Amino acid sequence: MLTNFKRDANEEFYKYINDLVPSLMKKYSVPGLAIAFIDHKEVFFKKVYGFSDKANKKQIDYNTIFQVASISKTFTAWGIMKLVQEGKISLDDPVGKHLLSWKLPQSKYNEAVTIRRILNHTAGLSTHGYKGYQPNKRNISLKDSLDGTFNKKSSVRIIAEPGKSVKYSGGGYTVLQLLMEDLLKMDFSEYMKKEILMPIGMKDSSFEYKECVNKDLSKGYGYFGNALPNYIYTEKAAAGLYTTIDDMVEFMLETLNTNDNGSNGVLNNESISSMWTRVNREVPYGLGYHLIKMPKERIVLNYGVNRGWRSRFIILPNTNNAMVVLTNSNTGNNLIKEIALKWLQWKIGDVSEFYKRELNLTPLNKFTDLLNTCIEYLS
Repeated sequence: MLTNFKRDANEEFYKYINDLVPSLMKKYSVPGLAIAFIDHKEVFFKKVYGFSDKANKKQIDYNTIFQVASISKTFTAWGIMKLVQEGKISLDDPVGKHLLSWKLPQSKYNEAVTIRRILNHTAGLSTHGYKGYQPNKRNISLKDSLDGTFNKKSSVRIIAEPGKSVKYSGGGYTVLQLLMEDLLKMDFSEYMKKEILMPIGMKDSSFEYKECVNKDLSKGYGYFGNALPNYIYTEKAAAGLYTTIDDMVEFMLETLNTNDNGSNGVLNNESISSMWTRVNREVPYGLGYHLIKMPKERIVLNYGVNRGWRSRFIILPNTNNAMVVLTNSNTGNNLIKEIALKWLQWKIGDVSEFYKRELNLTPLNKFTDLLNTCIEYLS
């Protein structure tokens, strides 16, 4: 467990954040969260707040496991890049070249649906995200999901010409999950644990619900403070990672070290550079990451939104700084936005309204956030 924090003149800011968090938790009705800040590749501040189980007054601790939703995509991208490094696939391969047990519905664009375009959401594929399903309700296979057997809206197909525009697609990452299983003859969760999570040092992280339910898995909470089921995701590559704040800190340090050529780890600097390269000025995605260019800094981030969970990490590569916030509530998003905005203003200086909008950091009122989420899950 990481407990030694660097101490310097920045301590005053983190004291401010520590004092601020409880009031934000009350303001946004967030039961529990875990937060960490890294300054120049050293853990400066890491703390947990609140409850993982309100009814039983069980407090969040450093072993508490959170579900991190679409942050899963960043790790899936690492898994894909590991295969690229090993020469097993190429980013510009049509994804269909490696699919054996399922095929994309036929279209004149099939050959243009490449692995790279899936990773940066320009492949023209359907299915924005997933609702998950309750444990023991139904066993949904990966093929069931891709075909839309039980939910037509989850079916993955080509709906736009690849390479022409951004179409955020969790479905595309589900296709990559199947690619990895077909290619390696190995379960996706097993491969990710063996080749990505464990080598990084993420010993308490998993894409398998069954591995986490008997550990210190937090409950997730709805907008009205109600405990929700821990929804399971067949679509693990898109939405299924379980992790802790300590493990996410390990991932941030691994990422910063690799970017700085200081790692003997999973990926090399060339892979990170590829992942942190935008398609063009109009597309705010790299491979598994959101990318924002500011006058004095690059911003690399991803965030997660599943029912009962909100999370975000932000990396400032030029200065080797990073932050991670994990929450166990649908109401966690605005809390995360406020903390992220204050941290960015402190680290970068002026953050104009334009950049606030592009980073999706402008605080929303609770009703608007609830309405938007309802629309998302009903669409």
